[in-house]
Amino acid sequence: MSEVASPFLVRRPNKTELRLMDSALSLFAEKGFESTSVREIIERAGVTRPVLYYYFASKEGLFSRLIKSRIQNNAHQIDAICEEITGCADRLRAIARNFFEQAETEPAVVRLTLQLFFSPPGQGPDIDKKALWRDRFDRIQNVVREGIESGDLKPGDTEEIAMAFCAMLDMQILSRWGSDQEALTPEFAERLVNLFLNGAAAS
Repeated sequence: MSEVASPFLVRRPNKTELRLMDSALSLFAEKGFESTSVREIIERAGVTRPVLYYYFASKEGLFSRLIKSRIQNNAHQIDAICEEITGCADRLRAIARNFFEQAETEPAVVRLTLQLFFSPPGQGPDIDKKALWRDRFDRIQNVVREGIESGDLKPGDTEEIAMAFCAMLDMQILSRWGSDQEALTPEFAERLVNLFLNGAAAS
């Protein structure tokens, strides 16, 4: 599996930084970036204002570090799956299970990501959304490319195929945000990937 370099490499946070990031994550998810104040973040984290500015410089810097750390973690998990598992189909199944598990266990991260991508122009922190999206997508595209080269997938445009796979998973996650629909279980992930690989048309 060829490795994809991530543009979002950040060092491991210490305990104080983690408190601030956890505080900010919950508040950003509850209220949105614009409506969350620095005062609320530091009060929930139990630190002073200078401490926040020492580690993150600004509220925007804190949001950026928060989202980039999640992206880096996601990239590491996809890389680990591709190192441990062989075969395109099994890799895609494992990636789907991983995405759904993250959505179920960290719904605040889902809300944060949706805020970032669907915020009105000029609002929210200044983050390169395209680079954020490509960090995950390029890894999926690599899996598809190697699947085509090995004969596990039919020949086709790797970007279109990878886009279809990501869209299938993201739409399921999006449709369950704030709803009481069935949980995103590993079994459901398996069914979706099988549908993706085998198609829905009658033979």
